[in-house]
Formats: sequence, structure tokens, C-alpha cells
Amino acid sequence: SARPEFPGLGSQPKNWTPLALEPLRLLQVRELIESLRGDAAIPEEAIQQILDRGDGNPLYVEELLRAAIESLGRAVEVPATLHDSLMARLDRLGTAKEIAQLASVIGREFDYPVLRGATRLDEEILALALDALVAAKLLLQRGSPPDSAYMFRHALIREAAYGSLLRGRRRELHARVAALLEETTPELLGSEPEVLAYHYEEAGDLPRAVRLFTRAGERATARSATREAIRQLEHALELLGRLPEGPARDRDELGVLLALGPALNASRGAGDPETRSVYLRARELCGTGEPQYLHVLGALFTYDLNNGHLDEAAGIAEEQLRAAPEVDDRDALMRAHWSLGQVLFSRGRISASVPELERAVELCDPDRDHTREYDRVEFSVSLRSWRSWALWLAGRGDAALASSDDALEHARASGHAYSLAYGLGFAMVLHVMRHDWHRARQRANEVIQVASEGGFPFYRGIGELSHAWANAVDPDEEAPSKAVVDQFRQVLGSITERGSQIATPLASSGLAEIFLTRSEPTEALEVTDLALAFAQRTGLHYWNADLVRQRGEILEVLGGADASESARAHFVEAGELAREQGALGLELRAGLRLAELERRVGADWQAREQLRTLHDAFEEGHGAGDLLAASRLLEAAPS
Repeated sequence: SARPEFPGLGSQPKNWTPLALEPLRLLQVRELIESLRGDAAIPEEAIQQILDRGDGNPLYVEELLRAAIESLGRAVEVPATLHDSLMARLDRLGTAKEIAQLASVIGREFDYPVLRGATRLDEEILALALDALVAAKLLLQRGSPPDSAYMFRHALIREAAYGSLLRGRRRELHARVAALLEETTPELLGSEPEVLAYHYEEAGDLPRAVRLFTRAGERATARSATREAIRQLEHALELLGRLPEGPARDRDELGVLLALGPALNASRGAGDPETRSVYLRARELCGTGEPQYLHVLGALFTYDLNNGHLDEAAGIAEEQLRAAPEVDDRDALMRAHWSLGQVLFSRGRISASVPELERAVELCDPDRDHTREYDRVEFSVSLRSWRSWALWLAGRGDAALASSDDALEHARASGHAYSLAYGLGFAMVLHVMRHDWHRARQRANEVIQVASEGGFPFYRGIGELSHAWANAVDPDEEAPSKAVVDQFRQVLGSITERGSQIATPLASSGLAEIFLTRSEPTEALEVTDLALAFAQRTGLHYWNADLVRQRGEILEVLGGADASESARAHFVEAGELAREQGALGLELRAGLRLAELERRVGADWQAREQLRTLHDAFEEGHGAGDLLAASRLLEAAPS
């Protein structure tokens, strides 16, 4: 629960329930006064002033009433504001005011040992001061010293005490508290570095604060609290802007940028332009022989790949391969082979991509994977996920499923939400590729849940797309409505705007499928033509064969004098294109459609023999998908 203006909320949370707390009415304020005044004889004139100045706020009313009660025996005074009331009460507490000020520096809540270590007062005097603050109902106490803990009864009370400190005194106290906390509770460096960062910032030690906010941001990213991480790291950059230029500031800035990049990746998608700007600046700050430079190259590679800049991505992959031996880094070599495998896959060179991805998996050490800095996803998850796609397209269905399951096992074991969303997303798309719609829908539900809880809009988006696609081809589901089409277009556009264009060819195929199920083949044809033109423009050819195959099916549905011949030409072209790419999985699908077509028109002998050759080329995966359909067709008697 929080006030609506609380900055930590970000966008409206899931299951958000606003609860409006209206001011108390005058009658309610009088009832509150009567319940709190006890036997105190408060003049009606003072009660009327409380009614006028309290604004119906229970805290204000209570504080103004307390001030009035404390002034009984003299001319009853009601302070003009809550702040005036609180300051007057603090001033009357003498030494206890100093303790309240010191406590306000520590925070809204504080423990006795910390306060004791930060004050220079005698322990007996400290105890009396705390008792006075509790008796005045400024503090709430839990337990007894030295094991007691305290909390300001309201944040406004703490703010009043804090605001009464002069700037120099405030800095001095923050420095004292920071040093004490670091000495007595060193575990804060690992568990809550942002607490120390706050004190060092207020003490004026900005370099120390920057490094601690950076650590806090890295910790938040590791537990997938990406909005929190971005807020802390952007604040660290703001603090850096107040420091003089020089090598020390550049070093600290590089650390912040390398922590900020993964958080932006997770929150906004791998192709986000702001993420690219962060890594471009990081590349300016680090030398080519440093390990960080290779990481920055990897991040820039991811941006170019997701935006369809394959020439640039290929150039970076080659640079990674050249630089890795220079730093003698096994991880760098792993990333280089991974990058090259992704480029080859995206360009449609499937048979060439598999050994590169296999080599990357061999070089990955999953036992050290969870300790990697700077990266938004576990390598053991990402490498196996990419490999699963390449293996399926290459015709190794069982190995593809095993690689996907292995990736998910690593993701679940890591306890890292973004890695799980990533692995589930790739697994879901693998089932979409295989046309296993039941499992695709299952994974889509999981992706949507994990991505919604973790705040990963890209993976939520592709989950929604895949779910809509799976429902569209399910004969037990109703034909998708116009609203589903509009939502699909909107989500696809949102993903593309985020710079994640690598999903566009495959997702466009899903949109065309939805149009077909709505008996709108003209719209479906337009989508496939746009997708093929997009692939030609960007070089993202990995799904071309299936788009051509799909276009043939659409032309057959459209009908016309030469509909069958046009469809046949497209199925033949799709098979040849898949063969050139080494995409045996898509070649089989094209061959299956060709054989089904020729069987329908009574000329299936040649296509059946070609299909048999393709079927026999598979060494695994015979129990599911297109291979199972091919087996059934081949076993059927010729019509």
C-alpha cells in the first residue's frame, strides 16, 4: 500500500485497488477530539481552532489537540500548522530533541544499538531522552534496551526533526551514521547497500554513494527488480554529474553503465535505443584489451541483432572472435561463438549456425554462470535456448526439445526471474515452430505469468502473440475475433517499436494464420508479402521457407484457374530454399504440403517419393509433428 504519488509504483500495478481516504467531517473530528482529550478541559475556542486548522486530517487533529493540552494552565495555544506544533513539542523536550534529530538521520525506524553508537551522550541520559520521546508519543518502542527498536509514529514527525538540523550538522551526522553502520553491520554492503549509499550521499561523499548505488542496482537486477534497479542506477549517474571530470569519475561511470544496461534490457527489451546509448558510452570509457570491452561488444551485438542490423552484428561477432584470444578469456570465446551462431541462424544459414552454438555451449561453465556480472540472463539458459531453435530447423527434433528442457532446468535452478522468462519464451516459440499448439499454449501461459510478475514487457508480448496464434489454429476454439486481430497487431507493433525486430518474420506468420482462420485470405496474403519484404530488407531469412510455404497455402485458398499450380510452385520453392539453408525441418513441411496437394489433384506419386526421401533423412523425432503426419500420409494407400 502506498500514497498514489509514491515514485516506486512506476506503472499501475497488477490488481491495483485505489482506496480514497477522504478528510474527516466536522462531526467526526469532534468525536475524535472527545475520544482523545480525556479529562482535559479544552476551551471551545481552542476546539474551534483545531477544527479550522486540522483540515479533517486525523494526524493533524491529534497533534494540534496535544499541543493545546500541553499548554493548559497558561493561555491555551493552538499552533497554526502541524509543523509548528511538532517543533514546539520538540523544543520543550530539551536533550530529547537532539536524540530525535539524530534518530531522524538514521531513518523512520532505528535500533537502539545504532543510536547508541552514533550518539556521544551518556547511556543513562540517552535512555531518559528516549523515554521522553515515547511518552510524548513521538516515537513507538518495541522491546527494551539494549534490544529495543523504535519508529517515528509518523513520517511527518521524522521530517520535522530532520528539517530542524542545519545543513552542516546534518552532513556530520550522516557521515557518523554511515561509518557506524559499515563498521557494526557489514552485511548491509551485501543486503541493503542503498541504505549506506543514502547516508554517504547526504554526508557529501558522492563517489562512495555512487559505488554503493551501483551495487544496489546490480543486486536489484539480480533479483529481477528492474524498475528499482533503473531508479537507483540513474540516480547514481545523476550524482556522477556533480563530480569533477577525471579518470576516477570515468571508472565509476563505467561501472554504473555496465549495471544499467542489463536492467534496461530486461525492462524495455534488447533492442531499446536507450540501452544502445548506454553501451555506446561504455565503449568510449573502456579500453579494447579489458574484459568489460568484450561485454560491451556483446551488448551492442544484441542490439544490432534484435534490430535486424545483421551486417553490423556480424562485424561485432568477428571482432569478438579476434579479441577473445588476446585476453585469454574462455567466456569471451564462448560469447564470440554464440554471437556468430545467432547471426548465421538469423540469416537463414541454419546448418552453419548449429556447430557455432554447440561450441558455445561446450565453452559455457554453468557452475559459474550465476556469478556473471553485467548480463541480464544466464548464459547457460540463453545458449541452450538458441541451440534448440537451430537444432529443430536442422531436423534434429529430439535434440532440440532436450536442449530446450535443459535451458529451462538451468533457468529454474538459477532462481532468476528474467532467465526463466527468457527460457520459457524460447521454449514457447520452439513449440510454435513445431506446430505443437497444445504445448505452445501451455508455455505461453507460463511466460505471461512470469513476465507480468517480473515486469518484462517483451516476453509478455510474445506470450500473448503465441497464445493467440495457438488458439486460432485450435479446432475446438472459436474463430478469433476482430479484437484479437487488433490486439495481435498492437502487440506486434509494440515489440517492433522496442527494437526487437528479430521476432517479426515468425510473428507475422502467426498473424497471417489468424487471418486465414477468419476466412480473410487477402489480408493473410498481404501480411506474408510484407513479412517477406521485411526479411529481404533486413536479412532476417531464418523463416523465409515457411513464409513461402504459407503463401502457397493462401493462394490455394484464394482459388482461381491456376490456384493449385501456384500453390505447387510455392511449395517447391519453399523446399528448395529450406534445403539451401540446411533447414530440414522446414523442407519436410514444404514437402508434406506438396505431397498433400498432389494427392488431392491425383498426381501424388513423385511428391510421395520425394517426401519419403525427406522422411528417411531424419534420424530422430519420428513420433510427433510433421514427421508423424508424413508417416501417416506415406502409409496411406494412393488415392
